[in-house]
Amino acid sequence: MALQGVKKTTFDFNGDLYTMRFPGRDRYRSVHMVVKEIFVNQIYSGDRCYVSPGDVVIDGGAYVGMFSLYALIRGARTVLSVEPVWESLDFLKTNLETFGNRIVPINNALWSTNRPRGDRLKIRISNQLLGSCVSEPNSPRIRARFIAGVTIDQLVHDYSLDRVDFIKLDVEGSEMEALKGAVNTIERFKPSLAVSLYHKPADRKKILAFIKSLGVYGDHQEKGMEASGILYLNGLWGVR
Repeated sequence: MALQGVKKTTFDFNGDLYTMRFPGRDRYRSVHMVVKEIFVNQIYSGDRCYVSPGDVVIDGGAYVGMFSLYALIRGARTVLSVEPVWESLDFLKTNLETFGNRIVPINNALWSTNRPRGDRLKIRISNQLLGSCVSEPNSPRIRARFIAGVTIDQLVHDYSLDRVDFIKLDVEGSEMEALKGAVNTIERFKPSLAVSLYHKPADRKKILAFIKSLGVYGDHQEKGMEASGILYLNGLWGVR
């Protein structure tokens, strides 16, 4: 695949070197911050919420595949990498091609309902592709391209998944919409969740209240990225 405007970063993780290519319009500093959070600080790993060998993982907001790579290194059986920006997804495909069919790249936006071609969402492309966000098509003051939306529940059906063990959501403020589209999956499989709370000030209370209403999880912790953190939930600690 011929990528345009390529930058790359190389880093060590557990004694092995990895190289991630990313779009030339994105800043090294921003990409290095994400790499540091995932591979140095290991914000997606802990005593109660982590990827285990054999897991089926959904990476919401996959960008060029940093967390997907982390999950694969941790031994995930399959990673569905969902990314609405097709340019970023092309980089992801190149970065992770050596993992074969363990990686499933999907060019969609995660949402609360399925939004096919005739009812697509808007995606606002910022100066960097990293950080592009999705909204309803009638959102004001947004000049953007359109993208189809899909629910996590629909992906589980389409790919005939018999388990979902871990869902990571870092979708630039669409976390609540993505969770609403994952209710059946959450209730059926009780996956561990890592949900970013820092994009919208109100998300901390809203997302916690929504998840609590499902009656699946009985334990959570917040840590990691910026002051607002990430919400971690482990289905093994859930109560009904």
